[in-house]
Amino acid sequence: MELTFEKYDIDLSFIPTHEGISNSSYVTSFSDASRLTAFCCSVSGDFLLKQKWREISDCISHDYLTGAVSDFEYWNSYLVFICNVEVPKALKYEIENDKLYMRKLVEKKPAGWDDSTPEKAITELLNRRLLLSHIELSGYETADTPILPELSQWGKDIVKQEIPSDPRKEDSKKARAAWGKAALEDAMSVVSDEN
Repeated sequence: MELTFEKYDIDLSFIPTHEGISNSSYVTSFSDASRLTAFCCSVSGDFLLKQKWREISDCISHDYLTGAVSDFEYWNSYLVFICNVEVPKALKYEIENDKLYMRKLVEKKPAGWDDSTPEKAITELLNRRLLLSHIELSGYETADTPILPELSQWGKDIVKQEIPSDPRKEDSKKARAAWGKAALEDAMSVVSDEN
C-alpha cells in the first residue's frame, strides 16, 4: 500500500483569513486509527508569514487539535507554510524549531509549481517532504525471525533465572539483587582461585 496525501475537506473557518494567505488541509492514513494531517498555508510573502504564523498555529492547535482527534493524529499533525519567495533563514529556523502543538515546515514554491492546480502541487510537496516519496529502498531484505545478539555468559545466566521483567516491581528488584550478589560471589571466587 503506497501512502499519499489527499485533500481533506474540513471546515477551516477556525483559521483566520488574511489577504495573501490561502489555507487548505490534507490527510493520509496508515490505518483506520492512524491519520496524519497537514494544514497548508500558501503565503504571498515573508513579511506576512512573519506576522501571522503564530496566530495560525495557535488557532489550529486550539480549535482543531484539542478537539476529538486521536492521540496519533494529535502527535502527527503538521503545519506547512508555502511561500512565494525565499524565506530568510532566521525566520525559517524560528518557525521550524517551534515544536509547540505540531511540527512546522517552511517551503518556497518549487520550480515548476503550477498555480492552476495547487492541490496537485501541494500533494506532491507533502508526499516528498513528509512521506519521503522520492526515496526508494532497494537491496534490503526482511527476516521472518528477529536476529538477536549473542548473549554473554552473564546474560544467558540471568535469562535462566526467569526474573520478572518489570524493573519497578519489588519482586523483580529482589530477584535481580539476589542474582547480582550470587554472580558477584561466583566471579570473586574465580578470581581468588586464580590467585
